[in-house]
Amino acid sequence: MAADRVFLEGYGWVDRAIRRWWANCAAAVDAEIAELDRLEDSLTPLEEWARHVRGLIATLESCHHKAERHAEIIIDAIGRRGTTKGQGRRDPAAVDEREEQYRSLLAMLRSWCAGVEVNEDTPLFGRYGVRDLIELLGERTALKVWQVRRVIEKVERYADPGQRWVSVAEQVVDRAWQGQNAEFCGWTKAKVICDQVDGPAAEVSLAEAMDLLTGCNWDFVETVRTVLGAIGGDLHPARPLALHARNLQRNPARARLTVIADCLGAFCEGQLDRCAVDQEVVERLGERTPVARWLAGSLEKTLRLQLSL
Repeated sequence: MAADRVFLEGYGWVDRAIRRWWANCAAAVDAEIAELDRLEDSLTPLEEWARHVRGLIATLESCHHKAERHAEIIIDAIGRRGTTKGQGRRDPAAVDEREEQYRSLLAMLRSWCAGVEVNEDTPLFGRYGVRDLIELLGERTALKVWQVRRVIEKVERYADPGQRWVSVAEQVVDRAWQGQNAEFCGWTKAKVICDQVDGPAAEVSLAEAMDLLTGCNWDFVETVRTVLGAIGGDLHPARPLALHARNLQRNPARARLTVIADCLGAFCEGQLDRCAVDQEVVERLGERTPVARWLAGSLEKTLRLQLSL
């Protein structure tokens, strides 16, 4: 069975037969994916612009705080046969206010780990003061310091993808960590956060929450607050954890992404009148060529799988 599957970092185990284009939304091929793959094969060799746009679709994450913007960029790229925009193409000199907030958060957590008293109360991400977040941790202990350092490493990895990250939840404890680290890892995996997923009661280990913590998540601020609170002992947060696809129905961008998916479907099927909600989306897709149908269909399928539509 293991020979038929492959582990993709950030996505988990997927069927070896599935094309890497689909790793961000599917673990196995279904009838619709197979049909889109056949359409792709009929277009071989792909033009470079089409390959680039399909790559943008393959990196789209509906849990991203800019997911709506990314989908709009892809729509324009399909209609214009290419784009210079996309993740990783930002001007290096451009300053992202959100990244400045990450640096402030990391500095605050490093000070706490070092035993330095944190007195400032500068608001982070426009919601919580530094002191508010620090107080969630409670009394400093060796275990808590170890756990907070894992949080620091995970946030650092988002700011710098080249940073090494050792999973807390997935790795076999005696292989991933040694000595006291292995003991701390075991305690972290055993600590369970009790919340809800789309309504019903649910559970997630603190280790899993750390592994899935990422700075680009639409609810990152609240997620960090919940994780720090769990480290401090509060395992019953008032706000459900949003981790990747978890509680994605609460994402404010979901409504717009659903409209986009419906319009993409109407475009692919040639039922343009069906997209009464936002006819502009269909118009921006341009001519309904086989390449445009393949790309639009791939974006639609990706959104529907990610949003459980």
